[in-house]
Order: sequence, then C-alpha cells, then structure tokens
Amino acid sequence: MSNEVLFQEERFLKKRFFLFFVGMINISVMRGGGSMDICEHLKAVLEEELKLGNRVVEVFEDEWENESYSVRLKRPLNKKKRDLYLSFSPTITYWENKDSHYMPGKGYYCKTCKHSISGPLFYNY
Repeated sequence: MSNEVLFQEERFLKKRFFLFFVGMINISVMRGGGSMDICEHLKAVLEEELKLGNRVVEVFEDEWENESYSVRLKRPLNKKKRDLYLSFSPTITYWENKDSHYMPGKGYYCKTCKHSISGPLFYNY
C-alpha cells in the first residue's frame, strides 16, 4: 500500500473521530455482525462478506446526500465475488474511490435504496 493512501485513510479517520467526539455526526460502531438495516438488494452481499470472515466496523446513517445508509467493513471486499455480487440485483453498482478528499475505499452501491457496503482499498493488518 502506498504511503499516500495510508496518509489519506489516517487523515479521514482522525476527522471522523473529531466529528464524532464533538457530536457533529452519528456513528454507530458495530462489531462482528448484529442487526443491520441494509437494503434487500445489498443484504446478500453483506451476508456473503460476513461468511468470508469480514466484519462490520462502522455504520453511517444519513451522512451523505446521495447515500442514506452505509456499512463499512474491516477488510477489502472479495474481488473474486464481484460478478456474483453484481448479479444479485440490477440496481447494484461497483465503485472505487481514490480521491484524497474522502475515505479511500471500494464497494457496492444500491441506486434504488441509496445504501452502500464498502471496505478499504487495501487490508491494513
């Protein structure tokens, strides 16, 4: 992993912590599953990732205008399962973000429900 990507992720996490600390955003931290309100189109993607050993680290609600519910996983999403995940519903799209203004990551977005599942670009042990 490049130093630039690590720096971007660290900067983003520090900003998140500050905003959470001062009460400007509502972050629910969930460890290892639990009941989640992810849309029916992405539910199978999340279940598959959890079966593979990934785990939920953050859930964001109504944080972005174009995203009403977002689940962030600890590890990158399984690349080998991309075609399977996209076959679950025509409303699901795959995305990657390397923009330094936002948390670098990759994941799936439901255009109908405005929900997303994401993980980091690289696995940080």
